[in-house]
Amino acid sequence: MDHAHNHDHPHHHHTHAPGDSEGKDKTQILLQYTAEHNEHHADELNPLIEAMRAAGRDEAADLAEQARAAFTRGTELLREALDAYTQEC
Repeated sequence: MDHAHNHDHPHHHHTHAPGDSEGKDKTQILLQYTAEHNEHHADELNPLIEAMRAAGRDEAADLAEQARAAFTRGTELLREALDAYTQEC
């Protein structure tokens, strides 16, 4: 399923059947995918933040930096969840 938001990379949200990738199950694959996906979105904020700073929009840039930090923290938590999940399997 596609989702709409303004950025220039196409991506699709999808699921994998168990056993699709080298013995990884669906949950493990989706955790890994979501962590990587979040990381990409955090990286996309960098040029926006720079543009806002250059335009003197510091409050907006500060808020976008907070959003980037939240994406980064979310990614860290997803990676921890992935590690915990794979250790429990």
